[in-house]
Amino acid sequence: MTRGISGKHRLISLVAIGLFIQFVSAQDFDFILDDTLWVKVTFYDFHENSNFGTGNCGTATEQVQDTLDADRKPILNKDKCLNDKIAQWYRPQGGDGAAFQPFLGTWTGLESYNGKSGEYVGTSFSESDEMANVVIYDSLPFVLLDSATGTYQFIRTNQEPSGGFFWLDGKGFGEEPAASGHNYYFTMELHKQFIYQGGEHFSFRGDDDVWVFINGKLALDLGGMQAETKRTLELDEIADDLGLVIGETYPMDFFYTERHEPQSNCEITTNLLTPVRPHSIIVTTSPETPDPESYDFFRDTTLVPGESIPLYVYVFDDDNILRENFSEQVTWQFLDPHGVKIRPDTVSQDVIFTFPEDVNGCVRVYQIFDDTDDSLPAIKNVVWICRGSGTLPDTTDTIEVPDTTDTTETPDTTVDTPDTTDTPDTTEIPDTTVDNPDTADTTDTTETPDTTVNPATTIGAIMERVLYYPGVGDALMDTLHITLSEPVEAERLDDATPDQIFNLQDDGVFSPDVLQGAQVEFEDGKEMITELELYVPVNSIIIVPGKDSMMLKEETPYVVDGKGDVPPDEMNLVAIEWGSTGIELSATPNPSTPDTRIDSRTLEYFPRNFTEVPQDKASSERLGTIVALQTKVPLKKMDNPPHEAGHGDIYGIATVYDAVGHVVETNLPLKESEIRGVYGVYWSMRNDNKRVVGSGTYLVMITLHPENIGKATTLKIKVGVVR
Repeated sequence: MTRGISGKHRLISLVAIGLFIQFVSAQDFDFILDDTLWVKVTFYDFHENSNFGTGNCGTATEQVQDTLDADRKPILNKDKCLNDKIAQWYRPQGGDGAAFQPFLGTWTGLESYNGKSGEYVGTSFSESDEMANVVIYDSLPFVLLDSATGTYQFIRTNQEPSGGFFWLDGKGFGEEPAASGHNYYFTMELHKQFIYQGGEHFSFRGDDDVWVFINGKLALDLGGMQAETKRTLELDEIADDLGLVIGETYPMDFFYTERHEPQSNCEITTNLLTPVRPHSIIVTTSPETPDPESYDFFRDTTLVPGESIPLYVYVFDDDNILRENFSEQVTWQFLDPHGVKIRPDTVSQDVIFTFPEDVNGCVRVYQIFDDTDDSLPAIKNVVWICRGSGTLPDTTDTIEVPDTTDTTETPDTTVDTPDTTDTPDTTEIPDTTVDNPDTADTTDTTETPDTTVNPATTIGAIMERVLYYPGVGDALMDTLHITLSEPVEAERLDDATPDQIFNLQDDGVFSPDVLQGAQVEFEDGKEMITELELYVPVNSIIIVPGKDSMMLKEETPYVVDGKGDVPPDEMNLVAIEWGSTGIELSATPNPSTPDTRIDSRTLEYFPRNFTEVPQDKASSERLGTIVALQTKVPLKKMDNPPHEAGHGDIYGIATVYDAVGHVVETNLPLKESEIRGVYGVYWSMRNDNKRVVGSGTYLVMITLHPENIGKATTLKIKVGVVR
């Protein structure tokens, strides 16, 4: 190992900075909002029938009642405008067994439609039913218009280059009517919850029938097969009619129909979809809602085998407002001392836990919230329940913890993007900075075998988990995110150097020298902490997750829990795990033009893989740009890349979008260079039709598969074109 930086540095890498994002107020929209917000919707695709494609009745309001039914669906009010079967427009038809989950906006009891991804029908499905439909789950990309108000917009209209809202082309029943070139005859619903804070608005432009319900009351009625129409709601103006109170949470239900050709238009502009960010998970043994600012945290307890205890979970947002819909989506996991599940995962707001007869030691009970509606950080909490004997102790006598939530992790970069979905980006200035939120893997809840000492047999805190976030590019520090088994005094930690707190085993050898120049950081303002960051100079040690390990120093006086205890005199090692892929993107040259040559030194990295880069006939120079990717984690080679991507080893696929989200070029291959950990995508500044693109900012999205995570990851970078 080589040695390098010494002394205590206050340098925070970009990766490390990402770990603290969730501590920023939810109102600092400039800082926390993504350029594009993917909002989940549900489509219902129909054949032509008595309600769809027949006649054209024009504008027809008052078709639906002012309130929704128990499934949050519209109720028929007047039989007008070919709408007698409106109760079937937003429900699976032609099959059996479907049940709706209002908070999630999804159905249970469905089966795959002809093996198509994301498409479902009821059991015993028959297309002979006049109103038979295919349920299609999808997401729409809303582009950030105004960060100050959190306003996003989705637009697919006849006036735009996209030519209209034809999201179901190639899906469901396919082209209808025949020879129309598109798939008409469908409905769409969107369900969200929002906190009314004043200043909320909702605007729609398009056709056909559209209804918006706020707090379960009809707020916007655009019923009928009318021509393209625009209407805006200012919620402050109708708050009294809708029963809205500042600070309270309300549902918004949006219903859209496409019932008649030749146009399909949909433009939504609103700040009702701005993400509500989860902040903390609280677990109690009481069904009474706790006060997140003043309550006794429940963390650990002891049970006699066969004894039971109720556990209730509450999820609060950044403003300490209880989000009941979040709490209902919490997943419970139960792991024995070896990390083996002792019962199936449960999604619920409360559970009854009975201590197993055959488990010795402690059971870890995890509560994990991963929002199904928004691309937000997953958060996690853990409760230790240990095997005891004799009389069940008083479980209210527990350790007081300021915050047990796993809040330092940021969103998983996997983007569940439909194959045919566009990803808009409206930024006008070319940006060479990678927008890579892959700084933690909070959604990967797979547990590795537990190598820590059983807390039932120890006194004081022990190390529970270590995640490695490698610094990339010019970063000076790697980051180790450390979780302790119980809260310890922050002030004591601040008085110590890393080598007085930790032992780090590199290549099987302990050496305090590897922590020279390292730095300990944790959230400011807390007296007790369970999570902290250890920043290690990148040139002092090569950390290999799965091979290298860490532990607290035995009986170190700088790690003191709430009872005044220091760590035990025997300490087991904790294996270091990958926390992120540590990927950095750059484009060379950027900005560029279709006539700009690529630096020959860049091409030298890819002597075999980019031989197809075209040459200028006069100068023989290679033209265009290369998006280079640098990673410390190897990428998996694709088994079945698209035929259009060409030959050779391909490690990912890139798609280029223009500033309003239209696909420009597809199936660009990600190829390996001669330098370990460096990959690249070549773009000729042309579209799929081989025509030169115009000036502007383009978004390059690369989907790849790092070896350390079990699913695909999508990264993006902006490339400027100047002509």
